[in-house]
Amino acid sequence: YRNLAKFNGESWLDEVAESLFELANIKVLQHKSDQAEALVQEAIEIYRDLCESNPIFMEHFAARLDIMASLFVQNNCSFDKTESYYKESIDIYRKLAEDRPQKFLTQVATSLEGLAGLYDDHHEKTKAKEIRKEISAISNKII
Repeated sequence: YRNLAKFNGESWLDEVAESLFELANIKVLQHKSDQAEALVQEAIEIYRDLCESNPIFMEHFAARLDIMASLFVQNNCSFDKTESYYKESIDIYRKLAEDRPQKFLTQVATSLEGLAGLYDDHHEKTKAKEIRKEISAISNKII
């Protein structure tokens, strides 16, 4: 995919990033979180560039960050990396919700719930409680 991306950038760069995320999934399951983190970071950089040139990639990028964060939680990987993946996905979903709140506020709440769970797991109850207040406020907007 990398070679194809050299000739037809955007469409193949998405495939490169997806392949990196998939390889990172495997590395996490093999308990090689350092290698997984490096692969995810490379995928994130690609997606950031893609999103800058074409916002159509934002939704998919946010979803992938959520998936990686969940996988990192399940496998007790780096707290800092997991937190950063959730936070970046939340930021992206918030931007998307500005134009389409009915679709994306639910995603914001879902990602916030994942982040609150991470904080709960790491005994940061105050942060988790504040996030759940925000989730409640979002739920009231959706209803």
